[in-house]
Amino acid sequence: MTRVAPALPRKGSDGLLSRRRAGRTFVERLSIWRRNEDGVTALTFALGLPLVLLTMTGLLEVSFILLLGTLMEGGLREAARFGITGQEPNAQVRSERVLEIVEKHTMGLVDLTKANISFKSYDSFGAVGKPEPFNDRNRNGRRENNESFTDINANGRWDSDQGAQGLGGAESVVLYSLDYDWPLLTGYLSDLLGSKGRMPLRASVLVRNEPYDLGG
Repeated sequence: MTRVAPALPRKGSDGLLSRRRAGRTFVERLSIWRRNEDGVTALTFALGLPLVLLTMTGLLEVSFILLLGTLMEGGLREAARFGITGQEPNAQVRSERVLEIVEKHTMGLVDLTKANISFKSYDSFGAVGKPEPFNDRNRNGRRENNESFTDINANGRWDSDQGAQGLGGAESVVLYSLDYDWPLLTGYLSDLLGSKGRMPLRASVLVRNEPYDLGG
């Protein structure tokens, strides 16, 4: 009887077979992981939550700013409606009453001790924001110290804005202005909104006083 010797494995075939088996095992495990969706919802929620919170915070911040701007302008309008009538002849009392109206209509969101509220009166609408006239001798468009001027607001010095401080008299044109630095609720948007954690807000109303007679 003829004996047949068993075939000897080629050199390196065991290692190749082991790597193939390991490869199949990895692919099989990967396939199982791909089919397994346990925890996908929780993972998606965890990844998206920071973005959602940041967006909600930004919307809340912007909403507060828009609301405050509306309240500031509305408060000035209500104050101006009182100021133009001349119902209170005493200028100091009238100014205090105007401040009370502004504070009431801004719902306590504006700290008037930190806000800058001003009233300037003019002779006409065309004079608002204009400098006091001066004799421009050297024609450089700027007033020098030796150049004469007309002291319209009677404060003893030249001003780049000829408006007189106060609520004015009968038929005066009055500019009501309110400036306030709103402290942002969070620091997330401080680089996009405002500066150093505060958002500067400004509201103004321009009206003409009624032809009232304070001496009547």
